[in-house]
Amino acid sequence: MVVNGTWEQLFYQQLESSGNYDITIAGTMAVGTSGKYIGHGSTHVAGDVSSCGMMALMKPSEFGGNYAGTNAELRYRQS
Repeated sequence: MVVNGTWEQLFYQQLESSGNYDITIAGTMAVGTSGKYIGHGSTHVAGDVSSCGMMALMKPSEFGGNYAGTNAELRYRQS
């Protein structure tokens, strides 16, 4: 999956400990230079994640592979 615009995911489940993520990406994820990924719910990416844009992760997130950021902005909510 490649995000070059804005993707804001608003849905979230109340039972985060169940192992059911609000969004699951089976492959890799890339956020481009002008891309913005804003996840209000939990996110699971099975593969690698790369970013040159902005990612805001407001709920638990898990990346199955490596994360690489080049001039990237990563925001997350501390619980």
